[in-house]
Amino acid sequence: AGADEGAGRTGAPARNRPRSTSTTKTLRHIGSAKRISNRRDGEEKQVQRKKEKVLSWIDQFKEWRYNNRSELRQLGETVSVGFMSMQTLVLVTENHSQAGGESPPTVYARFLNMFSFVALDVFSAFPGSGCLFTGFIIRLLSITIAFILLFAVHGAVWFYKYKVQQEHNAWRILK
Repeated sequence: AGADEGAGRTGAPARNRPRSTSTTKTLRHIGSAKRISNRRDGEEKQVQRKKEKVLSWIDQFKEWRYNNRSELRQLGETVSVGFMSMQTLVLVTENHSQAGGESPPTVYARFLNMFSFVALDVFSAFPGSGCLFTGFIIRLLSITIAFILLFAVHGAVWFYKYKVQQEHNAWRILK
């Protein structure tokens, strides 16, 4: 009787008896769920490693920026002087041409054309606006609007840093 206790209907012992199809499907489902769970765990670990790597790069950049702050400040001043110099050249050349003066040589005109964005001409940033908005008054208004917008953005950044974040070196933004 001891050998027949776990036999069930087929008469074979329970450990050798074939499983029913529902039991097999359940076990397959559990196995696939474990594989999916393991895959998700692997993906989460991979995402975590990427986040750590990015945070490490950010920390390295902050350290580099802190160690080279005087050189970066000097670079910013140099870029600012270069921007203003190119702006002066572009505007003087445009004014000279509009006043009826001789146009510059083609090589020089192409070079200055690469820096036409420094003229702060708002309407030239939109395609087709050169056809619609022409004339001295429109150009004067666009440059004035661009200057006012630039000043307003700088003022807003200064206000945010000085008043909201309580940074006492916020005046450097206006420099």
